[in-house]
Amino acid sequence: MKIQKTIKNHYIPIFYTKKWANIDGKIIEFSRPYSESQVIDRRKYPSATGFRKNIYTLKNLSDETTTWIEDFLLKTIDDKAAVALEYIIKNSEADTDELRNSFACLLFSLLRRNPEHIIKMRSIWDEGHSNVMSTLEHNYLELRSSQDPQTFESFRKKYELNSADAGFAHFVYLMMSGDGIIEHLINCEWKFVEIQKGSSLLTSDRPVIFNSGAAYQDFHILFACGPNNIFIATNNIHEMNRITKNKNKLLRHYNDIVSRQAKDYVYGCDISHLKFIDNRLNKGIVQCFF
Repeated sequence: MKIQKTIKNHYIPIFYTKKWANIDGKIIEFSRPYSESQVIDRRKYPSATGFRKNIYTLKNLSDETTTWIEDFLLKTIDDKAAVALEYIIKNSEADTDELRNSFACLLFSLLRRNPEHIIKMRSIWDEGHSNVMSTLEHNYLELRSSQDPQTFESFRKKYELNSADAGFAHFVYLMMSGDGIIEHLINCEWKFVEIQKGSSLLTSDRPVIFNSGAAYQDFHILFACGPNNIFIATNNIHEMNRITKNKNKLLRHYNDIVSRQAKDYVYGCDISHLKFIDNRLNKGIVQCFF
């Protein structure tokens, strides 16, 4: 039986943008087709946006492993996160260690799985791999074992591309593992705030807002769980109280920043935000998390 491979790599998970879907199952995608053009709105199914083709594909591995990043690593994160997000929206809390871990892993992955970050990571890996191969070439006869090819050129043809992709897959795994940041986030102050009817949160292809480093007192993370529920994490209760004391201000702040830091797309459940987004999309700093 032939393995079904994922070609459309959703760096914004379908289960997440579905939270903004209307009764017909479609969301509103806002985009600016050209740098100086006005923002336009399109009704789309969540599966038809927030993806790039084959950005995670490992072309030089076996058929079973070329889509390992998408179909195993990110799928594992997303499957657990989908369950956690559903629970959170219904209950406005994450009251078990498993829920907190699944949700924190999702947020961290969203900071590192976007196309620009993946391209940057691949560039870093390929440079390091090239340096290793160059060093090996100069010392091959000294280092080769009896099982290795006679010449470095034969060795290169046999192993270079395979080892580059296999190594990059492991590199991505390590990058998604959090470097201690996921554990820090799990141990932060958490709160889920419901937004009153008549107002709605936006989201975008850069949906996680963070300010300053995790060690600072004013560190916080904001993330829209859906159009009417926002997540806040802080290092202390004082910062939490400061952020959450005015829900309307929090709503405006999140919608403002999430639109400004969007790379290509902002998402909503209606077109009432069109002018608001037109004044912001591609007019701010796109956050990167390296």
